[in-house]
Amino acid sequence: MKHAVLAFVIFLAGAMFAQNVPPSNVPPYRRVPDIAERTDLSGKWMVKWLDGGLPNKIVLMDNGGGLDGFFVADSGERCLASGDYSRVEGIHIQVRCSRWIVELLGQLQSDNGTILGTYLAYGTTRGHFRMERMYCFLPEGCK
Repeated sequence: MKHAVLAFVIFLAGAMFAQNVPPSNVPPYRRVPDIAERTDLSGKWMVKWLDGGLPNKIVLMDNGGGLDGFFVADSGERCLASGDYSRVEGIHIQVRCSRWIVELLGQLQSDNGTILGTYLAYGTTRGHFRMERMYCFLPEGCK
């Protein structure tokens, strides 16, 4: 009986450990976090350039770790935005407009409505940004 109980405890401990180990062939930034730690980044955001410049709107669709959407440039051009997100690696968004590219690297803050980070624009210009989720409470919607 003692051996049966010991074998059951070893089996149970092994099963519990196996559930908490991510597959070794999946990079951590592409692994979808547990539902309890996932935050949906879909929606409208305002990017504020902390080193100067006009704020810009970005609309994102979160597809479980990957991000797709568009960015509205100062000129009004709608530029392609894409990237990825994980709690560990943070947020990476690339905005591709007809004449330039900007890379955004940031971390989602605990309020789940603010992203703070750094950017690289035109291949040489670096600075800091703050992205804030735009909440809309109007029944007719917001632009």
